[in-house]
This record gives sequence, structure tokens and C-alpha cells, in this order.
Amino acid sequence: GRPIPKLLYGLAMSGDADDPEGVEGNTVTARVAFDVMPNITVGALVVSGTCDAVNCTVDREYKRTAIDAQADVSNFVINAAYVQANDDNAFATADVDNDAYYVQASYTVKEGSRTTGAPLVRYDSYDKLYGAETINELTLGVNYYFTENVRGMVEYWGRGGDGATADDD
Repeated sequence: GRPIPKLLYGLAMSGDADDPEGVEGNTVTARVAFDVMPNITVGALVVSGTCDAVNCTVDREYKRTAIDAQADVSNFVINAAYVQANDDNAFATADVDNDAYYVQASYTVKEGSRTTGAPLVRYDSYDKLYGAETINELTLGVNYYFTENVRGMVEYWGRGGDGATADDD
């Protein structure tokens, strides 16, 4: 909702995948975003919950905290986000952390009012295996809109970093 101009918020409670109605809700999600200027938005997200012993080996707590921003400047859209995950390990004997972030920029090419193209560049970096591996990815893409509902796309994706899953070769 938007009870205050320029402020967007959301609050939810949900359950596990086998509880689609959320009868035994154990996950709380809160989101807030604020338009600091007409074309710039900043936001935050918190997800906190418990995986109970029915779905996990033992009751485990997990939490996700994120901040993000988006700027629309002329035909450019620039997005960035940072997420931190904090979980109990498989036996709930220790906390483990993983971090992730991305930065993305796209540009809209127009002929009159019709969008004809959209090049994109995106850089991702994220931890795996409780921070033991750090993966870095680069995505370069070009979209061409032949008509309003027909799009062609070419994309390059490369991955590198630390650990066994880092190399995309």
C-alpha cells in the first residue's frame, strides 16, 4: 500500500510449501521502499522464519536482509541490491552467512514511442557453501523488439570466482 506519498510497504506471514494457506505461518516478510526523488527509489526487505522439524532435520531459523535502489535517468535504468543470508546450519548448532549483490544497467532504444531495443549489463557476486565459495557473474545482453510482442535476444554469460562451482568452462 501507499499510506504516505512516495512510500511503499508490505507485510506478510506465510508458511511452508506444504502449507499453501499459511495456517501455520512461520515466516514473516517485511518490505519498505521510498521514492527519494521522482526517479530514484531505495528500499529494504527482511524475511525471517523457521523451518520446522517436519520439513527440516531439526527446527532451524533463517533470515534474509536486503537493501536495494533503482534510478531511472532518461532512457537508462540502473538497479542494485545487496542481500545477506543468516541461517542455522543443518543441525542448528551454528549460524552460517552468505552474502550476495548485483548491479544492473539497461538502456531503452526507441523509435518514436515504440521500444525497439534494450542493451543490458549485469554484474552479480554471491557466496555459496556458507561463504566458502564466492561466485562472480557477468551478463551482457541485447534485446531487439521486431514488433510489440516479438522479441529477439542475444546474451553472453560468464562466471568465475573461488571454489569448485566458480568456473563456467
